[in-house]
Amino acid sequence: LISRFRLRPDIQASTTVTVYPTQQHDIPPADDFAIVKDLSDPSSILKVILPKTSTFRQYITKVVDISSKIEKIERDANRTFVATEPGTINITDMHAGHQYSVSIYGRKNGESMLIKEESFVMDPLAPDFNNHNSSILSSYTNITLRSIKPYKALQDIYKIEYSQVDPVKFYPNLEIHDIAEQKYIEIYLGNLEPGRNYNVSVIPRIQGLEGRPWRGILTTKPYAPSNLIITDTNLSCISLSWHYSNKSGVDRFRIMYQAVETNLNPIKVYALSEQFSLDLCNDLKAGENFRFSVQAEKNREISEAVNVSHILKPMPPERLEVIVDYQKRKFIVSVDVPSEQESIIEACHISIVSQKLDAIELNVDVIDRKVNFTTRRKLSIYRCFAYVNLWPGRRYEISAKTMSKGVYSNKVSKSLALEPAFDMNAFGLHLSESDNGLRLEWPTNGISRARLLDIWKNIVGNDSSLHIRIDPQNNFDQWKEQQKRFALRPFDMDFFIIPDVQSGACYKIQIYTVTSSGIVSTQKFEEFLRLNSPSLSLVVEEISKTTAVFRSIISSTRNEQQFPNCKFHIMVTDTYGMNVYNRTKPISSLISRITLEGLRPFHRYSVDAQIVCGRPNDHCPVKRRSLIQQIFETRQDRPGPIRNLTLFIINPYSVQLTWLPPISPNGIITHYIVKIHPMVYTV
Repeated sequence: LISRFRLRPDIQASTTVTVYPTQQHDIPPADDFAIVKDLSDPSSILKVILPKTSTFRQYITKVVDISSKIEKIERDANRTFVATEPGTINITDMHAGHQYSVSIYGRKNGESMLIKEESFVMDPLAPDFNNHNSSILSSYTNITLRSIKPYKALQDIYKIEYSQVDPVKFYPNLEIHDIAEQKYIEIYLGNLEPGRNYNVSVIPRIQGLEGRPWRGILTTKPYAPSNLIITDTNLSCISLSWHYSNKSGVDRFRIMYQAVETNLNPIKVYALSEQFSLDLCNDLKAGENFRFSVQAEKNREISEAVNVSHILKPMPPERLEVIVDYQKRKFIVSVDVPSEQESIIEACHISIVSQKLDAIELNVDVIDRKVNFTTRRKLSIYRCFAYVNLWPGRRYEISAKTMSKGVYSNKVSKSLALEPAFDMNAFGLHLSESDNGLRLEWPTNGISRARLLDIWKNIVGNDSSLHIRIDPQNNFDQWKEQQKRFALRPFDMDFFIIPDVQSGACYKIQIYTVTSSGIVSTQKFEEFLRLNSPSLSLVVEEISKTTAVFRSIISSTRNEQQFPNCKFHIMVTDTYGMNVYNRTKPISSLISRITLEGLRPFHRYSVDAQIVCGRPNDHCPVKRRSLIQQIFETRQDRPGPIRNLTLFIINPYSVQLTWLPPISPNGIITHYIVKIHPMVYTV
């Protein structure tokens, strides 16, 4: 049983203890009766262990602070405790390092006698350098500990034991004499090594009695890394490397980086103590300016940050080409660049070197749209472009690179012989079929003509020519047409006729421009074209009761004798939609006859005819020309027999005849002839 008693001040003031001489037989055995410090807190708790068997009815314990180094006013208050049952009295809130006199009185039969008296010095108490009123300041070679002394604690000396953990190194112990007037204690540990852990113990001592030590693992500040170097490894990754002194310890390196022009939190990554380089890719954007910092960490100590700013290379151009602006009659060097989501790009640097080593250097801003210079349609692609004066047919070395904050990307280059411009619509050219062949017309209007000549001068070349190539696509063993080529210029004529082409034939037509040095334009007019079929007329020549004769006549302005690409298809149907004739025949310039036989007399027939040029698998679509439908009737013939003749006797003198018309009247029936022949019967 443990009983705690602490007399209140009013009770203490009114308590009177009368002391009588102690009889030897009244003193309890020593094993049962003791005054000891509490092992859990020997600096502030005393335990009075009362005997289990005793002749006393009460025990009175008096505690008096008898510390000699302080004034009486600073001593602890006197306290008295009374216990009526065996057990333990815990005397708490005693001051560390103070000396106390503890007197125990036994009481029975109204009398009190002193049975035990001892003097104790409470264990001194070490400062707690981990609480909020304390501080531990570390530098590269020293550690300073500062703290408030424990309340009303007394001590003579603070002994400091410290040693380096890894590698192990021992230092001589320090002793600091206490100055009672000072509320704070400050301990300075010097001649240490940077970035090392130290096992530190602060042991208070008074009158040769040592209290429980304060212990901690303290760390000196590590050296900062040096020689921070950044190398671009690819479009969105960098390699970060640094040097580190072997005179300093380090657990790991903390790397932080963020874009300079943003307020986002920096990204943190860590490297092991053995690492002196690291590849970084996450959240890095090409062309962006980033600030990188590296710090050494040892335990909880962090070195000064080493900072460096680095602009990542912007992404290179995605496409480099030379295009034509027909409205301005100039060439454009066009550079497609990545979007702003992929890379920061402020401008493009374009370099053009001619075959005569004449150089053009241009810096061009990025626009956030792509313009199709032919249709003026805007597309969502980022690009740089510059108008330049170039000469078709000459060779140029063109290169481009993107730029961000003064940093250039890798270069994209192209070596080319500049092609002449070509565009049917921009030139105002018109290709059509005429009676004599194919007709290519230049613009004849004054303004259009002047515009064409200006285009020819600036982006085609005065020494360049327009080429026409005609490739027949027909494949007939008995008749083969040769390829045709023509070269002309707008200064020579207003139009040009391509002769000797076949009606209904399929041709691959290519039109393009060519410089005097033989450079062909990239853009071409390329089309498969089937010419119109020849004209054909169908004339009725002779019609009888059961036959009809037609004559087909071909008319052509090109003096053609054969039409191997075309066929003549004729189909004859009666009034019931039944085909009586369905033939496909070759076409020639000779007059051909078509004879229809086995027709029914006095019947109406329709004739549908068309000219079909080409086959389904040809490059050109099939062309058809239908003739006007013709209707004819065959001549009348003898009517067929009537049907279902019946006789009905009305009276001895009259009869009624009925019948149906013939199935094949073979003409218009105007009347019926009824002949009655009397018959003579002999009885």
